[in-house]
Amino acid sequence: MKLTHFIIITIFMFSNCTDKKYENTINISTDHNIFKIICEADDFRDLLFLYNKIMLKIDNEISIFGQIDDIYYNENHILILDSKIGKKVLKFDASGNFECMFGGIGDGPGEYRHPITIYVSNHNKVLILNNNPPDLHVFSFDNILIETIPSHRFPGIFDPQNIDEIDDYYVCYVPGRNGKRIRILDNDFRIVDSFLSDEPAQRKAKLGGGGICVINNYIWVVGAYNPIVSIYDIAGNMIHQTGLHLLNNPKILNNDDIKDLDKGDYRELLSILDNKNITTKIMNLDDQIVITGDFVYSNSYHFDIYDKNGKLIYNQLPFKTNNEKFIKVQDDYILTYSIDDPEIVDNDEINAILYIYKPIWKRNSET
Repeated sequence: MKLTHFIIITIFMFSNCTDKKYENTINISTDHNIFKIICEADDFRDLLFLYNKIMLKIDNEISIFGQIDDIYYNENHILILDSKIGKKVLKFDASGNFECMFGGIGDGPGEYRHPITIYVSNHNKVLILNNNPPDLHVFSFDNILIETIPSHRFPGIFDPQNIDEIDDYYVCYVPGRNGKRIRILDNDFRIVDSFLSDEPAQRKAKLGGGGICVINNYIWVVGAYNPIVSIYDIAGNMIHQTGLHLLNNPKILNNDDIKDLDKGDYRELLSILDNKNITTKIMNLDDQIVITGDFVYSNSYHFDIYDKNGKLIYNQLPFKTNNEKFIKVQDDYILTYSIDDPEIVDNDEINAILYIYKPIWKRNSET
């Protein structure tokens, strides 16, 4: 693919609130006031304020879900994915009233059995990626099936952990393959380019994880269960790489910890995971900072926070969620939920509470 991308590379020094120093190579650094707020935080909650709280109501049997594995939120609607228990994609309005279920359980067009990812595109298309069989279902936001794309049409692309966009292109990260793990697709979901990221390949038979996010038209990649963060342009040129020192942190799981693990040896896997922080996501908050998530199996969360140049601002910032479970960062929203909050535990009409937070530096613009 011939895509020209002009990049001004500047190297300068910037003090870090950890004791680590990193070179900066992209001249779009995070606002200094935000940098100061992050440095003074003791918990990720110190960076947030509660913007909204929504009761997700039970309307009928279809509207019931067991957990939220992925989500899309805007001021008018909520889409949730329950990938493990209910195996469904549900739509609610801004008040938490159930509207519809996208597709259904099965093997036909618009049907799925193992949905793993939902994504709402810039053109308001709802993408549902199914793991088995690995196909892609494309709906309008009004729940009209546009097309189902089977895996044999584009072998290997429908196994991504997440999807993002640059202009009119979809960017997909496909873990667990020794081939080209970054896929660039056009709006008709045709592959127009692909390239091999330099993160160590995940051993797919053992663990999932890894992913991408896009900020200022750069593709940020975190390796599957590996703390290295790499930044690419859309042509596949690496611009910057950081987080290398985290490979030597005994508290963080990396590929070397599981390289000799036999497939299906879950008892050994659990012993390896015990008290290890696990890098599984990379997220763009408000086009200001990038967060990689280190999640411990005990449901505690730690985040590494980078500025827009790929410079580590804060290593292992804890996030105490109380009764809440973290879902994701989307745009300038931080989304968590609870199904066992005392407020709803005995309420048969409420399935869960969705908590919507925003970064504290946005508070003045919201009041």
